Amino acid sequence: MKLLVVRHATAADKDEFARTGKSDDLRPLTPAGKREMREVARGIRDLVPEVDALATSPLVRAMQTAEILGDAYDRKPVSVEWLRPEASYESFAQWARSHRAKEMVVIVGHEPHLSGLASWLLAASERPLLELKKAAACLLELEGNSGASSGLLLWSMAPKHLRAIGRK
Repeated sequence: MKLLVVRHATAADKDEFARTGKSDDLRPLTPAGKREMREVARGIRDLVPEVDALATSPLVRAMQTAEILGDAYDRKPVSVEWLRPEASYESFAQWARSHRAKEMVVIVGHEPHLSGLASWLLAASERPLLELKKAAACLLELEGNSGASSGLLLWSMAPKHLRAIGRK
């Protein structure tokens, strides 16, 4: 299985949103974040022409990011609890084992959870070995049980690089 890991795009300021009294789970993307993600999605689509599954954290900013990616692939994202920022990496591994037949899976989530997950998949590290900027992505290839140390990093790109690829 190949796993495309995408961090959500730029969201509303956390402190300003907190003053609304609403849960941080409801914090949306900014208009600029949505524009940026549409450009990034074109670049991702050029690099990864087809996907078999698109999973996202249930938090609004990740859902909105996944919907933009879904538009690029004509695919509806599925909300999964194991992409919540506090979820265990093993919960991802259990899900991945049940989706082993999928060749290309996209996941959308949050930092530092995604970097931690990628690091766990690559080197069984409990601390993040890479960092994903907002709207950045990396592609891993997973073998075997899709657990700790089962992955190989194929590439990692910042949003500016993905936007440049999408403009070609």
